[in-house]
Amino acid sequence: MPLSKDIFKFAFRENPLPLVITDENGMILEVSDALLDELEIKRDALIGTAIYPLIGNKELRPGGSRAVSLKKRKYQVSTRNYEVEGIVFRIFVYREIVEIKHANPKTELIETLLRNSYRIENFPRFVSNNLKVISGKTQAEGALFLTKDPQTELFKPVAYYGLGEKIPKKLAVKFEKEDDYTSGTVYIYEMSRAPEFLSPVSILMQWNELSVLIFIPLSSDNREIDAMLILAYRDSSNLKDDDIATLKLLALIFNLFHEKSKLKKELSESTYRDFITRSYSQIMLKEFVSLIFSQAKRYHFLFSVVLLKITNFQDIKRIYGANMTELTMQKISSVILKTLRKSDVVGKYTEDSFLFILPFTHNGGSEIAVLRVKDALMNTSFAPVKKVDFAVSIAHLEESDTKAEDMLQRLKISLIPLSDFKAG
Repeated sequence: MPLSKDIFKFAFRENPLPLVITDENGMILEVSDALLDELEIKRDALIGTAIYPLIGNKELRPGGSRAVSLKKRKYQVSTRNYEVEGIVFRIFVYREIVEIKHANPKTELIETLLRNSYRIENFPRFVSNNLKVISGKTQAEGALFLTKDPQTELFKPVAYYGLGEKIPKKLAVKFEKEDDYTSGTVYIYEMSRAPEFLSPVSILMQWNELSVLIFIPLSSDNREIDAMLILAYRDSSNLKDDDIATLKLLALIFNLFHEKSKLKKELSESTYRDFITRSYSQIMLKEFVSLIFSQAKRYHFLFSVVLLKITNFQDIKRIYGANMTELTMQKISSVILKTLRKSDVVGKYTEDSFLFILPFTHNGGSEIAVLRVKDALMNTSFAPVKKVDFAVSIAHLEESDTKAEDMLQRLKISLIPLSDFKAG
């Protein structure tokens, strides 16, 4: 026994989704209780009226959708046509758009930092490249980042944002009371009473009518300050207690990352294996070259060194990201290690290059080794990276060489595209 249309109408009204049903021309025939609750309006006020005010006062074609605002809430409204016994009906469905927003942009910055901390290898470079973002997230009018010159012990600006006037590169700030400040701590200075050691920076900022400086000293060994971040604010009243508390946490995180990046650099310089490619590190390669050079000079045998450089390394990193670049370097290293002899020494020489040391190999022998590597690389897919470009150079031991660095220096000035390399 077929159900009456009143029961179907009741079911439509009780649907938990905000729904509207209209005729083919957009005149409202029925609405669900959920929509009435959302709009706080009576059913009689809508039935018989046009749908257009509820969908942004524009035509919405069947199958389409758009964002609309109703009673200060945002919805994604979609519509479909249904045909029953030759009569066309249109049903509109409203789904609320829930926007997750951070009440404090500084908190968002901290979350981003923590999520990407493992990628930060060079903290000064990271801060320099992201100073605009840091300034925006901390709601500062401007920002200045300085690092200490180990020779002069003066702090020099390496990056600035929002200060208006270009900061001279030769500007140097001497912190007379450096020992009185703790790294990873927030210090607040009003421009009217900024201490003498900040006066060179203050003078640069005063013209911009700034009233407060947030000074964050950073140290990599907790003994002396070797970098500092200065945030400048036009209006001190914008800094609430919660903002200061968050900045204190941010200062601590910055200092931890600064320490971590310094330790990571020291570790990479002292380890004998490169973490990414699992080949020898630069420090070990230089030790090997120096050792083999001394032995070759003493026992009168020949050897060669080869430099293989990825010439579009920065493009790969920019397009595919740091993780995919590391995977690509791993694959290149694997191909080289499988292709060369076990007696050959292979390592990651710089961020974008590999060095091969070929003992007892000279002229034709080293060229044959490079040709084998060339053939292997040219027949390897580095997907999803579409294109990897290589350049290569060979340096043979010569009688005039007095130290291993002579050979390494020749490598840098004789690079040619690997695709153009030929024996003889």
